[in-house]
Amino acid sequence: MKSLLRNAIFLLTPATLVAQTITGSVRNGTTNKPSSGDPVIVMRLSDSMEQESQTRSDSRGSFAIALKSTAGPHLLRAVHAGVNYDQAITDSTPVTITVFDSAARVAAVHGRLGIGQIEADGSRLNVTEMYSLVNPSSPPITQAGPKSFSFAIPREAILEFVQAKRERGVWINVTPLAVKDQPGRYAVDFPVRPGDTLFKFVYHLPYNGSAKLQFKPAYPVETFAVAHPPQMTFAARKAAFTNLGTVQGLRMEQVAAKGMLREIPAFEISGMGEVEKPLRAAEQSPVLAASAMPTGTKAALATGATPNRDIWALLAGFAALLSVVAFALIRSRWRHGHAIVKGAAASRWN
Repeated sequence: MKSLLRNAIFLLTPATLVAQTITGSVRNGTTNKPSSGDPVIVMRLSDSMEQESQTRSDSRGSFAIALKSTAGPHLLRAVHAGVNYDQAITDSTPVTITVFDSAARVAAVHGRLGIGQIEADGSRLNVTEMYSLVNPSSPPITQAGPKSFSFAIPREAILEFVQAKRERGVWINVTPLAVKDQPGRYAVDFPVRPGDTLFKFVYHLPYNGSAKLQFKPAYPVETFAVAHPPQMTFAARKAAFTNLGTVQGLRMEQVAAKGMLREIPAFEISGMGEVEKPLRAAEQSPVLAASAMPTGTKAALATGATPNRDIWALLAGFAALLSVVAFALIRSRWRHGHAIVKGAAASRWN
C-alpha cells in the first residue's frame, strides 16, 4: 500500500507543478479601474523568451493562466494599448499588473539626469550619452509610438547601438531609425512608462587629439554632467561648468545652470584616456528578446553574465555626489547666515 502511495505521489507531483495556475488581475492605472480584454501571457526566460500560455482579462480585470513548466524563471505580461507591462512570477500568490493608457506625446516627460561620457583611444573619440527620463504625468499615462524617444548626434558620428530599460528592468537593445531629412537624428520605439526610463546610446567620431563637442539632450534635463578620464583635459567657457570631482574613476563636469537645460554649452576635450572596463560592462548586460518589445523594435539576448557594476552606476554616483554638494552648500549658507545674524545681534546690544 505504501509503495502504491509513493508511486501515486511520484506520478502526481510533476503534473501538479506543471499544471500550476497563476491568478491575478489587470488594473488600469490611468483610470484606476479594472482593465478588461487585455492579453495576459506567461513568458519563460531561458536562452530566449518563450511564450507558454495566453489568456485575456475578463470584465472584472481578473485572469487565471497555466504555468506549464517549472524550469527557469517566468514573467507575467499584460499587453495594453500595444505596450507590454511585465511582472516576475515568484510564487502562486495572486498577481496584480498595473497598465496605463498611451499617447504619442506626454508633455510632462523630461530628463531628470543626463551624462555624456567621453574617452579616446587613438584616432577615435568614443561617446556614450545616458539619460534618466521621468514621466510624472497625472493621471499617469505611457508615452508610446515609433518616436517615443528621439535624439541627435554629430553629423560625422557613427552610431553603434542604443539601449533602454525601465528603472527596475534589464537593458533592451533597441533599433534606431534615422529621421528623414534630419542628418544625425534618430528615433526609437521604446515606451516611456510612468516613472523612470533609462536610455543610453553610443557613437564614435574621428579624433586627432582634440575635439569640440556640444550635447543636445532629447528632452529638457534638470542636471547634466560630462564625464571623462582624468588623463583628458576638459576646457569650456568660464562658469559654464563646475568640476565636481571624481565618480567611478571619471572626472565629472556639471553644467552650471539654473532651471531646465535644453542645450548643453559647448566645450573642448583633448588628450587620450580610456574608461575602466567595469564601466563598459553595460554593453554585455543581458537584454530581453525581441518579443519583449512592441512591433518595430528588435532586441537580442546577450550571452554575457550580469556585470557587478553597470554603467548606470555613473548616474547613481553623480546623483549621490549632487546630494553631498547640495548639503554642503546649504550648510555653508546656513553658517554664513547665522554669522550675519549673530553679528547683527551683537552690534545691536553694544
